[in-house]
Amino acid sequence: MLNNKNLKIGVIGHGKQAKKVIECLNFKNYIYFYNYRKNNKNIKDKLSKYKIFDYKIINEINLFLNYDIIFILCPNKEHFFYLNYFLKKKFKGYIFCEKPLCENRNDFVKLKSYILSNYKKIYINFNYRKSPLFTKIKENINLNDFGNIILFSFNVSQGLAYKKEYLNNWRTKKNPLSIITNKSIHLIDISNFLFKNIQSLKFSLQNHSKKKDIYDTCTISIFNKKKLIGSLFSSYATPLNNAFQIISTNSILNY
Repeated sequence: MLNNKNLKIGVIGHGKQAKKVIECLNFKNYIYFYNYRKNNKNIKDKLSKYKIFDYKIINEINLFLNYDIIFILCPNKEHFFYLNYFLKKKFKGYIFCEKPLCENRNDFVKLKSYILSNYKKIYINFNYRKSPLFTKIKENINLNDFGNIILFSFNVSQGLAYKKEYLNNWRTKKNPLSIITNKSIHLIDISNFLFKNIQSLKFSLQNHSKKKDIYDTCTISIFNKKKLIGSLFSSYATPLNNAFQIISTNSILNY
C-alpha cells in the first residue's frame, strides 16, 4: 500500500486488468488516469467502478513525465509505444508495465538498450515470480542435496475454449496467439527465473476447439546445449489444471 500523499501516480489503461492491478495495490494516493482513447466518453463510467481513493482524468501524456510512478496497463499492442515514449524522454520515475513488454522482436530490439540501463526502475508484471509456490520451489532446488536437474515440466490449463464467451473474452478477442501472450509467457519467464540455463525454445501450437483461427494450446520444449531440459504446456482446451514437476538426480518435486 502506498500512503505517501506526495507521490504522483499515473495510470494508462482503465479496462478489467487495469482495475484488477490498481485495486490489488490498494492505493491511498490521488491517481491520475490518462485518457489514451481520444473522445472516450465511457472512461468516467469505467473508473466509477474502481474501488480507489480518488482520481483525476488527464488528457496530456507529457504531464506524466514529472510523476513518480507510471502504470502501463493498456492493451498489449500499445505497451511498446508508451514504454518507448517514456524511456526516450528519460523518465526518472518507476514504471510498472503489464506483460508482455511488447508484441514482436523488432520492438524488443528497440527497447533493449533502454531497458538494460533502467532495469532497476522497470517492473514487468510476471507475477509467478512473487508466488509463494515458486518461492518455495526456488528454495528447494537451491538446496545442496537437491542434485542436478534432469527435467522439469509445467502444466497450466483451463477449459475456457468450450465456453460461450470464449471468442469475446479479453484473452482471445483479436489475439490469435493469446495462449502464448497470456499463459505460456508466464511459464517461460518462471522457467528462466528458476533455472537460468535456457538456450533455445521450440514451440508447437494447436487449435483443438476449432474456434476460428485462435490457437488454444501451446507446447514448448526447452533446450540447453541441444539437450531437452524442460516441457511447458498451456491450454484453454483442457480441464483446469496447475501441475509442476521437477526431476533431479536426487529428488522429484511435485506441486
